[in-house]
Amino acid sequence: MRVVHVVTRTNIGGVSSYLDNLLHGLSEQHDPGGRFDLTLVRGVPSIDEGDYFAQRGLSVPVVDVTSLRRRATPFHDIVTLVRLVRIFRRLRPDIVHTHMAKAGALGRIAAFVARVPVRVHTFHGHLLQGYFSGTKTRIIVAVERALRRITSHVVIIGERVRGDLVDIGITSRETSSMIPPAVPAPNRVPSAVARTRFGLPADAIIVGFIGRLAPIKRPDRVVAVARALPDVHFAIVGEGELSDTVRADASGLDNVSFLGWQDDVDAVHCAIDIALLTSDNEGMSVSLIEAASAGLPIVATNVGAIPEIVHDAVNGLLADTDEELIAAVRRLADDSEERRRFGTAGAAMAASTFTVARLAQSHDALYAQLLAKKSNYRR
Repeated sequence: MRVVHVVTRTNIGGVSSYLDNLLHGLSEQHDPGGRFDLTLVRGVPSIDEGDYFAQRGLSVPVVDVTSLRRRATPFHDIVTLVRLVRIFRRLRPDIVHTHMAKAGALGRIAAFVARVPVRVHTFHGHLLQGYFSGTKTRIIVAVERALRRITSHVVIIGERVRGDLVDIGITSRETSSMIPPAVPAPNRVPSAVARTRFGLPADAIIVGFIGRLAPIKRPDRVVAVARALPDVHFAIVGEGELSDTVRADASGLDNVSFLGWQDDVDAVHCAIDIALLTSDNEGMSVSLIEAASAGLPIVATNVGAIPEIVHDAVNGLLADTDEELIAAVRRLADDSEERRRFGTAGAAMAASTFTVARLAQSHDALYAQLLAKKSNYRR
């Protein structure tokens, strides 16, 4: 079974983590007999986003397409489309599986032109709120409705997001599946060792924010919570287009540390007491699933598919306002028993639901089902 995955860019973030676990799961854990012939076609991330795979190996062959970019000119898009058609005609895949908006549009069109039997697209986030302006959102919705005609199946990260996309006609229940992300079992190091490594205070309650410093992630809220809770320390892990703005906003605050991008997220989790997410919108946040797997209690904004990860008052607290966000962090910072109870519940949920084996098995079953419908599938 030849499967080509196409992604706009492998920046540090949830999509790259999802792909990493899926490709490893299909090629190593779930496919010891070598049934899958996998290839990754990717664009190049910008410098401020970081490359997720810069310090870790990919388990499959990679084809870089430098013209495939998040923001590009019509010329670059045409060049990319032609290049993708040529790649698909050379590789002759049974399935092309696309990720992110730009790769999703160009990849599916190219796969249709190259007569690839099955064309799958994954929606990793929620495209209706917070990511684009109103006009651009309407254009994207119109494009996705048109692409539905050449899409065999849609994978959606989160049932709430799936319901929204069905409601606006981008897909249907029959032609879509919800497959949650996966995270590998975490590696543990002593908290004191991790805090020393990152230069964090040894005796403070530490709240960790891990993510891109981008408008949709609302890192300004992290600074606002830190300003309201001066006795709690905040570790901001990540970079992005708002890096300079957020650092300037936090200047003068002694309880905020900027750690930049860190390859060893497990060590970061060992250094902190509470995981914080402040986004205006999210799909199934891989960073929160990783935090839950590490046994951390979570405070998060009540948006997108987050309630499918954070069960309020079970493994974390959900907030609908900035005031509730501050109150939730205060509550957990003051209650070690509740932190322990939430962390234990989150780790159990992650271990049963968000596994690499389950991710691989779900995709294997989906691919087999879609190919079985194609009479021209090369057996």
